[in-house]
Amino acid sequence: MEKKIPNLVENQYVLISSKETILSQWMSYESPQKILKLHDIDIKKFSNDYAGDVFDYFMGVISGEMQIGNCPVMQNLLAYLKDRDISADELFEICNHFRRAMLDFTYDVKLNSKELFDEISYIFDKNFQGILKYYTDTIFQKEQEINRHVKLLSEYQKALDESAIISKTDLDGKITYVNDKYIQLSGYSEEELIGSSHSIIRHEDMPQEYFDDLWFQLENAGIFRGTIKNNKKNGDYFYVDVTIVKITDPYDNSIEYISIANDVTKLIDARLEAQKASQAKEYFLSNMSHEIRTPLNAILGFVNLLIEQDLSKQHRKYLEIILNSGENLLSIINDILDFSKLRSGEFTIEPKIFSIHDEISHTLELFVASANSRDITITSFIDPTIPKELYADSLRVKQILSNFLSNAIKFTKVGGYIKVEATCKNKILRVSVTYNGIGIAEDEINSIFTAFTQAGRGERENLDGTGLGLSICHQLSEHMGGTVGVKSKLGEGSTFWVELPVEIHNNECQIFNDFEEIKELNIVLYFQNKNLNYKAESFLKYSKMFNIDVKVVDNLECDYDLAIFLEDDIDDKTKEKILTSDKKYIALISRPNDNYEKYSHISCIC
Repeated sequence: MEKKIPNLVENQYVLISSKETILSQWMSYESPQKILKLHDIDIKKFSNDYAGDVFDYFMGVISGEMQIGNCPVMQNLLAYLKDRDISADELFEICNHFRRAMLDFTYDVKLNSKELFDEISYIFDKNFQGILKYYTDTIFQKEQEINRHVKLLSEYQKALDESAIISKTDLDGKITYVNDKYIQLSGYSEEELIGSSHSIIRHEDMPQEYFDDLWFQLENAGIFRGTIKNNKKNGDYFYVDVTIVKITDPYDNSIEYISIANDVTKLIDARLEAQKASQAKEYFLSNMSHEIRTPLNAILGFVNLLIEQDLSKQHRKYLEIILNSGENLLSIINDILDFSKLRSGEFTIEPKIFSIHDEISHTLELFVASANSRDITITSFIDPTIPKELYADSLRVKQILSNFLSNAIKFTKVGGYIKVEATCKNKILRVSVTYNGIGIAEDEINSIFTAFTQAGRGERENLDGTGLGLSICHQLSEHMGGTVGVKSKLGEGSTFWVELPVEIHNNECQIFNDFEEIKELNIVLYFQNKNLNYKAESFLKYSKMFNIDVKVVDNLECDYDLAIFLEDDIDDKTKEKILTSDKKYIALISRPNDNYEKYSHISCIC
């Protein structure tokens, strides 16, 4: 190479030291500036990122470090220009002015000679031949790739035309293309459709708001998916599930919209018929429930009156069976009626001011008898910091709690326990019911709140109820903006909870400030062997909440002002000592009784 360009090799140091001058001269010519500006190419970026590297490549060829005709910098430049629609002539014009800048510089510094001119032209021509070949090869490859893509797109279009309803519109909504399926379904000819507004098939049932949203999504997201009801030419209707996509050019300018749809008329009609049938069923159930409940209430009323009469034991037993069965039937009818109202949309939420402390206490009283009949203990902890006056639908809160308690008693083994807890944080009321029942299998938990479903049928036969209770709880909580949930382990028990948003009507709470006298007392909690159980849990929570120090002891021979004992946990000898003692006691009893009524030094908490 040195033999072919001896003058360039000899003067290379002069060129290298004047790099900035040559590049500045190159970028100063009007022709390159015009071409770069035409294709929105930043001149400064071009000079920094490409022109300087082109110069370095030429110097590398002169010094023998680079191979002539294979300029990687120019390949990078071509890659940068690929989306700019720049022509080969324009590219040659830009590069030719680099040669001109080199030649002008040699004349300016008095290095000009025919030999130097020829050597610069030689390197330039050889290099441009290589770039032109690369450019041509690249175009050929792109053409081949374009041909493959066109063929593939043609196959795609054929497949779409065979399987879907296709149409295209311009930016104004005028139809520019429809396929045969579109023509067949709409009943219009191609001539009638092309050039017409897409509203030609718009059905009067489709509100303007729907199409406002359609255009909003197309403009902002570039895509819309939905179901649209349209008109046929003969006045019939049809439904389509449609996807509309905005088509843009390489410069991100919107040029048209393409719609790909499927006929879902039969499916929609079938769904609407099913909804009508479901509504008719719900209406029938609701009416029947009302019709049955009215005479049943009368029957139960007269049964209650008869039971109060002077009857034989046998007749009283028969009436109690009728009353129990009637109440079970009334409960089932009420479930069906509530379920029907919830499903039909007739159900309304009626919020009012209430005290969760009172509502839970009253609800628990309703279940004491049925729990006692199975030797089940119910304990409760209602957070005293919950405000006295909340605002929500208290009737529905009690209904959900009642369903939880009813299930808890049904699925808890004889001698078991049920714990009810209530808390309120950040205006979210949480009520939970925990019991050591049969538990729920993992594969049943997901369907536990589904209508007509009862978990545990394999564990217990002849389960009462409709299987609607938990489904009603789920729907009630949703109507009130809340949620229900369950955590369970088979064979160990379950916890059901509901979380509901509430408003605080009065921030005062159940914590009292007159505990100073009690706090000064030496209080002990008696348990044999100090084996505390769930029956003491709520009491200890309350004592901690009120900051009352309670010491757990396993004998009452110690010093104390007030002793608390669990009636079920004491033996006869200890009980006798308590009855004859002159100290103060509180008895925790599992069910109401008057065992300590005549003892003024003993108070009871059930």
